[in-house]
Amino acid sequence: MRIVQLIDSLDYGGAEQVVANLSTRQSLDGDSVRLVCLRTLGPQPVNVRPLIDAGVEIITLDKPPGFHLETLRRLIAYLKRERIEVIHTHNHMVHHYGAIAGRVAGTPVILNTLHGTSSLRMPLWSKALYWFSCLMGNAVVCVCQQVYDVFRKGFVLPDGAVLVVDNGIDLSRFTAIRRDDAAGIAVCGTIGRLDPVKDHETLLKAFAMVTRKCPNAELRLLGDGAIRPELERLAESLSITDAVHFDGFSLDTARFLAGIGIYVISSRSEGLPLTLLEAMGAGLPVVSTAVGGVPEIVRGAGCGWLCAAEDSHALARVIEEAIRAPDLAMRGERGRRFAADHYSVERMSKDYGRVYQSIYSRSRGLAGARKLDSGLNESIGSGTIGRVARTSHEREEGSDAS
Repeated sequence: MRIVQLIDSLDYGGAEQVVANLSTRQSLDGDSVRLVCLRTLGPQPVNVRPLIDAGVEIITLDKPPGFHLETLRRLIAYLKRERIEVIHTHNHMVHHYGAIAGRVAGTPVILNTLHGTSSLRMPLWSKALYWFSCLMGNAVVCVCQQVYDVFRKGFVLPDGAVLVVDNGIDLSRFTAIRRDDAAGIAVCGTIGRLDPVKDHETLLKAFAMVTRKCPNAELRLLGDGAIRPELERLAESLSITDAVHFDGFSLDTARFLAGIGIYVISSRSEGLPLTLLEAMGAGLPVVSTAVGGVPEIVRGAGCGWLCAAEDSHALARVIEEAIRAPDLAMRGERGRRFAADHYSVERMSKDYGRVYQSIYSRSRGLAGARKLDSGLNESIGSGTIGRVARTSHEREEGSDAS
């Protein structure tokens, strides 16, 4: 199929990495894929080399701030000229461009993927625009059950227009990792932009408590952001500068994961974070706040510990429990197997392919469209909707620690 993946930019982040992985895999599978950035690539874009090597065309529309009619006109013209069959937008800030352009250009398949719930906390006018754009399109795809639940509470769409397709990543770089013997189990690490939503402040406060009971513990943070000076001052005030290392920005997450023993997520909000899947692929046990799609994965894999968000005492407690756990290696290996079974980019690409084909067949009135639509939610991927429902049932019976 002739596909456009539309995103605001490729500045490094989870959604951007998903789009890059998906575009690369689709092109390798024989689709004709264009990755279109509404603005620019961004100051710190994801690694575009695999995209180029796979033959994905990368286009930037250089949209200025605010609504820009000329950008919309150029996008419409491009969809028409290239006879695009699928326009797949990512998150709410670009969907009105994709939906309007797709409708005007006569693109058969228009869908949006919602990568998390934090972006839904928007002004009323923005929420109305996103809802109208969703009505113009064919489907909204949520990256996990929690995002689906939040979206359905805030937006009314026809039955069957909201689906769940779990994220997937290229696991080969991570499953090949073998633990660095020099990295003790007390070396904790996290990956992500230094941003308030990731709540590194709570993590640093928790780690100050951890070092009192585990003086050999270390914390490494891979990523950068505007609040780095503030976090460095906090570490100094907590007297943990010798134990905390700000590693800065790097695309080589595999090398970082090879040097730690426990992966930590302290976020206030998440969808289905790719760094979690990367850490699991690398065989790392996980300590995380119970946000977004993280609990269903950690519990389902039995690979770690969970605690409430924005609670430094609870986070310190589970980090200490993880450091002392006798079965860390076993938990890490369970996570590795679970990620390989359920969260590969190959599986994600096939799931989206089935969604595209279902919508395309229905829009063209092709024979078999109804059969393809029926049961789509229940059978996508490795039983995504069914598996999430089972996990939710298990969650009601389980505890936070898996």
